[in-house]
Amino acid sequence: LWSMKVPGVRGVGGGLGRSLVGLLVFGWFLVPGVGFRALVAGASGFLGSELCHQLADQGHQVLALVRDPEALEPGTVPAGARVLGCDIARQPEMVSSIFQSERPDVVFNTAAVFTKNYEDPVAEVVEPTVAIARHIFEACVAAGSVQRLVHTSSMAAVRAASQPPAHADWYTAEDWNTEARGDAAWPEPYQFAKLASERKLLQLAAAQALEDHPVEVVSLCPSMIFGPPRCLPAVERAVSVQVVRQWLSGKRKVESRLVCDVRDVADAHIRAAIADLPWRNGAFRFILSAETRSPASEVRACLEEALSAVPDARDEAAARGGVPVLQVDEAFAPAIPIGTKEVDASPASKLLGASCRSPLDTISDMAKTLLCV
Repeated sequence: LWSMKVPGVRGVGGGLGRSLVGLLVFGWFLVPGVGFRALVAGASGFLGSELCHQLADQGHQVLALVRDPEALEPGTVPAGARVLGCDIARQPEMVSSIFQSERPDVVFNTAAVFTKNYEDPVAEVVEPTVAIARHIFEACVAAGSVQRLVHTSSMAAVRAASQPPAHADWYTAEDWNTEARGDAAWPEPYQFAKLASERKLLQLAAAQALEDHPVEVVSLCPSMIFGPPRCLPAVERAVSVQVVRQWLSGKRKVESRLVCDVRDVADAHIRAAIADLPWRNGAFRFILSAETRSPASEVRACLEEALSAVPDARDEAAARGGVPVLQVDEAFAPAIPIGTKEVDASPASKLLGASCRSPLDTISDMAKTLLCV
């Protein structure tokens, strides 16, 4: 508790100040309904939805920023959330106006452009994603109320699939993807967009780090996000939802994946908003992930157990002639051998208190949720 801080409290330092902040945090979490004012950009997404619900569950005020409020599926955000509409990439003035009128304490940016349907990947994927990060940061600075911006990056910004680690036997937050190109075939434009937007944000943070009241930036790089969705209709097109559905149906070979649970990623975002960090250059960067990949054979066994455990799934499979035969992808070979440590997520554990549950538990929970709906 003594190492945590309350968003909105500035200029607190030293032992007495930190103890005061710790007491404030202690009281803050004990009083139901009292918390910080949180704005979540990209609230309609897989992670954004889970984050909004966790924030509300902890008593924080939730401002859910989405591109089209009318298209928001019921249950995507908690009932008490204030829903705001804006195209962040194309309406910077409106973004700034919303921030100045709503005056959030903390901003979470989970927004990015994710589409495979494009003619010009740079203009339609990379540039808008970079613009989202820049417009949100500039709005945070202009608002004057925002102490911390927590940005969702990706392991795609840390490394390419075949890229070896730069300085160790595994990837760390010091690694950067050096192979992705914005004008290449999918999925490289998305990977490059996450890389370019994070770099831009960290540059902006470093440039204002010495100002009197800088906006502190924490960038989180999760591996592929799996887990049970809060509102399945809202995230049916999420990549991991589609992947697990294809695995369960036998239409796609089961692969070994580097996994992070959506519940743990959302929890880490909230922890990043309140952790007292030894600031340098205005920003911190963390990897969020299980540190090793589970072999595809273990993932398959997990999926087969889920298929047999859900009565409706068993009955439906029997009606179709039997449980699908799940095959594994034996050809996939990442830069670091499967089963050995691939990433170092320990800084997030030590400085944020964040953790990642077992990848197989995550896959199991997600599979059973999808099979039950």
